[in-house]
Amino acid sequence: MEICYNKKQNCYVYLGKRGRKMKINTVGVVLSHYRKKYQLSQTQICEGICGIPTYCRIEKGYREVDSLVSQSLVERLGKQVLEFELLLNKEDYERMVLRNRIKDKLQEKDLKAAENLLEKYQRIMPKEEVLHKQFFLCGKAQILLAGKVDKNKAIEMLREALNLTKPGHENGTEEQLYSGTELKIAYLLAVDEKDEARAEKQMRRLLHFIEKYNDKARQERFGLPIVKELIQLKKRQQEEETLIEYLDEAIAIVSESNKVAALAGLHFDKAEAMEHLFAEKEHWGEKEERPQHLKDSIRECLMAYQVADTMEYTGLKEKIRRFSEEKLGWRITE
Repeated sequence: MEICYNKKQNCYVYLGKRGRKMKINTVGVVLSHYRKKYQLSQTQICEGICGIPTYCRIEKGYREVDSLVSQSLVERLGKQVLEFELLLNKEDYERMVLRNRIKDKLQEKDLKAAENLLEKYQRIMPKEEVLHKQFFLCGKAQILLAGKVDKNKAIEMLREALNLTKPGHENGTEEQLYSGTELKIAYLLAVDEKDEARAEKQMRRLLHFIEKYNDKARQERFGLPIVKELIQLKKRQQEEETLIEYLDEAIAIVSESNKVAALAGLHFDKAEAMEHLFAEKEHWGEKEERPQHLKDSIRECLMAYQVADTMEYTGLKEKIRRFSEEKLGWRITE
């Protein structure tokens, strides 16, 4: 199937067999199906993005908004559709390509190139559309944070950006839906939050959305960084019980991904947390028979060691071996 630009209709269309044009209302089908499946209201999905009348027309298949609006609505349901199915016209296509290039440069840490592209985007973006301004502010803030230039200004930009579609988000208590840009902004604000209890609450809210509405691949992409932040938070607070819960969550995500190497550190962190939490309480060193938690800690060490050995992480292998002997009274043999 090929895609071409139709000058008469001022939009991109699919060409099927024998050049026959095909109209596929993927966006409307996705929005309608998952809104009903998750028992969400139209307001929950479109609030801050577009009005309910506009949303209803999008669900019915009318293309009257640009791709960023349609994409944001679909992302709030944790879903994706082919970008070409979102396009409104040639100008919309050009903006979409530019957004993707900006994201790539930010990912590559090519800050100068990202900044130049953002300036170009600012010149061509529709000034009355809040989503374009939100994307622009988010990009500028990421550049400031990555370049360690002006963190306070970056945080102000992020708050301004989020308030464009989610005013009062940081103080809200109800379940939230997030577009990709909103999710990025909310995550960066949560990481910067000085109040640790508030930061954890905000990250848990993001994680709830990701786990409830997104598939495994998106859970890894968006959820894993959040869980890792929560793990570091609990390490600082020395709250081993909750730390173990977050480590289990991270292990579950990584186990279904292609980032198996990360399992070595996660399993070892869990072994250490279990030792801190249970060793003294259960008098591990005084009992002839190993308590269950000690057996579990040994098992975590063994899994960590096996992954580290496979990945040839010599330093981590030695650290695990030393911990096992000194803290668990168990010698690893190869």
